[in-house]
Amino acid sequence: VLNEILNDCDAVKKVREVQTNIVLFYLYQNGSTAHAYCKSLAQEGISAAAFGKYTIRLVTHMDVHMKDIHKAADKIKSILS
Repeated sequence: VLNEILNDCDAVKKVREVQTNIVLFYLYQNGSTAHAYCKSLAQEGISAAAFGKYTIRLVTHMDVHMKDIHKAADKIKSILS
């Protein structure tokens, strides 16, 4: 779900193939930095880690329900689009 939403976001250049619960994606280098986006995501209650200047890592956990992932995905899309 997250990778599909991220692929539709204007600021996202590429989403790495998801094989586990870790989602890693790259931002276009002409916009905000990963750190700035992570700060905005944190204000919405979404924990994300900047991996370099233009890479962000998201991790889902087994105890997170699908409805919560959809809710987070909507917030992520509003911030990254």
